[in-house]
Amino acid sequence: MVRNVKVDVRNAINHGGVFYKIVNGSPVIEFQYVKNRKTQILHMPIYEFDELIDKSFAAAGAIILGLATFFNNHKNLFEVNLSEKLFIPFSLLALELSIPDARCRSISDIPNNKQINIDMYIKNTDRGYIHEMAIMVSLMVYDRYSDYDQYMIFFSNERLQSSWIRFTNTEVSQMLSDTENFDRVLKQVIDRGDSVVWSPSTEEMDLNEIKYFRFPNFKNETYSINHVEDASIEGRKRLKAHLYIGDIDTREEIIKNIRESIDWLKHLKNVPSPIFPVKNGKMEADSVYLNVYRKDTRKNKATIPSNKNFVCKVDYNIDGKTTLKHGGIGGKIWNQLSRETIDNLLIAWSSSRYRKITKKKIGRNDACSCGSGKKNKKSCLI
Repeated sequence: MVRNVKVDVRNAINHGGVFYKIVNGSPVIEFQYVKNRKTQILHMPIYEFDELIDKSFAAAGAIILGLATFFNNHKNLFEVNLSEKLFIPFSLLALELSIPDARCRSISDIPNNKQINIDMYIKNTDRGYIHEMAIMVSLMVYDRYSDYDQYMIFFSNERLQSSWIRFTNTEVSQMLSDTENFDRVLKQVIDRGDSVVWSPSTEEMDLNEIKYFRFPNFKNETYSINHVEDASIEGRKRLKAHLYIGDIDTREEIIKNIRESIDWLKHLKNVPSPIFPVKNGKMEADSVYLNVYRKDTRKNKATIPSNKNFVCKVDYNIDGKTTLKHGGIGGKIWNQLSRETIDNLLIAWSSSRYRKITKKKIGRNDACSCGSGKKNKKSCLI
């Protein structure tokens, strides 16, 4: 086990950076970490990293198998009340629900026996299979815990949006006692909206690239950018990030840093989503959303006026038309921010002292300055 532990790789994963890159025409994983107070870079071919993971899993699997064998041979040392609604009984039931093509990842419940939740990972994403699996799981869980009002089964897969089916106690009881047909119960569940099962994505893509892809960070003497995320939709490439400007406190300098940050961010490549179609590639981003702070701290990330670390929210759109309502936050907080539009930037300042005051008054029927495209009386004036 110890032989297969690469400390440098572990440090890069936990504290440094991991990037998917093409080096000399071959895909590699780049690990960045600090050793002896110096930044180090390690390039590892994907097949070599996969072998490393496989060896680690094999060693861990051998240890788990040994422990499982010991526990199985010494059952008298352990007493577990399987009827209890605690972590260990739930975990043991999760093992019983797991088969080669479907794995129960967790079981939890809502107090007062309102609902039990079963989280299943599945390989087969066929809708009919999911329905059959939901019925089978609900029956097995009901056989152990028959006093919940509802039985909620979640399904996930790399190519499937989160799907779920929920049965009532009466429905599961009827199916178990054969007093009601499975198909009829399933139909009434679907008809009342207690079933959301998506079709899987079939778009061709490099799943290895998606698996190892990570956006880079940026830092210079003036500001830094991190926490870059993809928020793209089918017809629009959208990126969001955090910008840290330190002690800069003049409006002009802040806006200059915002513009430079957007120029860097909007040219970043994003990768496809494995579960639904999104606009992706090296083309310029249609939208960039920034949360601007002073310091990069673990806390103090709330986008509210009372947070002294928060400077502003920025909504950049290539066509000047925002796709976010109230900047993506609650309308009550949004209305507390001091907003202005500069070209194709909508900036919502935490303090009005940064906003440039103009003499022109926006009428009720004029276009709102937030860029929503609506009249002022139907947008921010509300």
